[in-house]
Amino acid sequence: RFLKYRGAGVNGDQIYPSSPNETSPNGHRRVKLHVSSPPFSTSAAELTNSLPIHSASTAALSPASSAAEDKRCIIPNRLTSYEGPVFGQSLESWQQRLGYPLPSALLHMMDHIESVGVTAHGIFRRPGGKVRTKALRDLIEKDLCWANFEEWQPFDVADLLKQFFRELPECLLTDKLSLILVNVYGCVSAATQWHLLRWVLLGLPDENRVVLQKLLYLLHSLIRHSDVTQMSASNLAVCFAPSLFRFASSTNAYQTSIGFSPRRLRRTTSGPDPKDLADQRTAQLSLTAMITQAPALFEISTDILRKTNIIPNRLEPRSLDTIIPGSSWPTWIQAELGRLIRECSVSRSKNWTVVSKEAWKVYQTGSGAGENLEGLEVHYRKPTSATGPNSTPSLRTWRCSLPIAESEPKKIFEHYWYHRQSWDPDISRVQVLDAISDCVEVCLITQTTTPPQPSAGFHVLRGHQCVLDNGGCAILCESVSHSESDSALGSINIVGRIYQDHVYIRPQGDKSGCRVYLISRVDLKGHSPDWYVKHWGHTLVRRLLNLRRSLQSGAPIAQPINQTGSAISTGSTSQYCST
Repeated sequence: RFLKYRGAGVNGDQIYPSSPNETSPNGHRRVKLHVSSPPFSTSAAELTNSLPIHSASTAALSPASSAAEDKRCIIPNRLTSYEGPVFGQSLESWQQRLGYPLPSALLHMMDHIESVGVTAHGIFRRPGGKVRTKALRDLIEKDLCWANFEEWQPFDVADLLKQFFRELPECLLTDKLSLILVNVYGCVSAATQWHLLRWVLLGLPDENRVVLQKLLYLLHSLIRHSDVTQMSASNLAVCFAPSLFRFASSTNAYQTSIGFSPRRLRRTTSGPDPKDLADQRTAQLSLTAMITQAPALFEISTDILRKTNIIPNRLEPRSLDTIIPGSSWPTWIQAELGRLIRECSVSRSKNWTVVSKEAWKVYQTGSGAGENLEGLEVHYRKPTSATGPNSTPSLRTWRCSLPIAESEPKKIFEHYWYHRQSWDPDISRVQVLDAISDCVEVCLITQTTTPPQPSAGFHVLRGHQCVLDNGGCAILCESVSHSESDSALGSINIVGRIYQDHVYIRPQGDKSGCRVYLISRVDLKGHSPDWYVKHWGHTLVRRLLNLRRSLQSGAPIAQPINQTGSAISTGSTSQYCST
């Protein structure tokens, strides 16, 4: 039977939809944003003025559009020196370590199940072999990037995936929201149930929403082959509900058992509690609806979106003529450079707040796990109430710095300016749209995204200065509204906003190396303000550590981007990478 499953092979024609209007739920074909079913409908004018949303924090809430060809998920190589356990860790901790709330092994696992699970009768219902599942788990615990699942039965892999969700410190739907959903879902009308499910998604932490969307899209892809697997949406819901929900009975079980003798405890728990059975049935019904309507579930109207705290600011980027009036780019560089140097000086540190001791411990186990953090500094500045064309009241400004054992600032600058996509897993492509001068250009920066998240990127104006008085270098970067931006979008669905993302490379006095500063305030579109407080500092720390690791390894470098229209791969300027 196992050979039959493997022999079936499941090529793209067998797995993925052939119709251009269908979608492969894990992002192999993307859908155009549309809003359906009242009260989430919206007018054409609203859609025209709607705000782009990114990340399944809410990027999940706006599925990407595309006519791209079907293909397997491209999983970025997110490096980490973390050597602890894989199972039993929170999604938030993975977001801090990797920049994504699931380790690569779990992504490969879900991708594998989507491929072979379509021919596995009773997938997720039939248990895997206990010894085989334990052996596979041990391999993943040793290598969180494990990707070789071809030698394992699909039931072993599926069983291990359920184990991962079952052992999360808090259930995927969170203790609070799962109890609310169980208590309310069965008491309201069908139309209100749909409304309730979407509001529950908006109430989830960003990391949980990303993972829930990934899982629901996987399960949705499997029910299209229920005639073979005999696993309908309701059957899958029965298998997964205990792993995704927290029931009141499970939280009170320990309390009710205290003080009872074993014999009396057996008498009091001799039969199932009708309330427990009703709660489990309600959870299964709500999860069935989520699986069946997974693609539509993550689409919301702009009216609903405006009632959330997801989008911190609607201000559009400044135009190129506003930033550089009369093409006077030296004035812009000198003004921004002066502010950058002042912000990085020791005498100005009083304007910054050092992260607390508790937060520092999180950095040691999160983005800095297993790394040498000597000399690392993490500061932030709280948002002010000031308003203006470049202000964001709800976003913090972060300043992170790290010493790097490279005595030539220009080498670090070139590595960052020309080759960032070769060492930064968060960036997949940088393309120059307009070279204003030798040191100032308008670029399209494409982010690395994991399906079913929509593709995202930034239109930025960036410049550099390599001849500073102290021998240092600087890179300036901010979002810009440019005439060529719309035509250059290509496959990018979400355009984020960079208020500032500057780099300052300062030689150290003892000539032992350089200290690299990052000053950043960015809106990726789709995350709540609380997400930036928890994770953006970790994003900058990972960037610094990846830069240091790349310089120390001396690995071969990708083709530099130094001409208009050139990019990571050679070819036409109208071609864009799709992650």
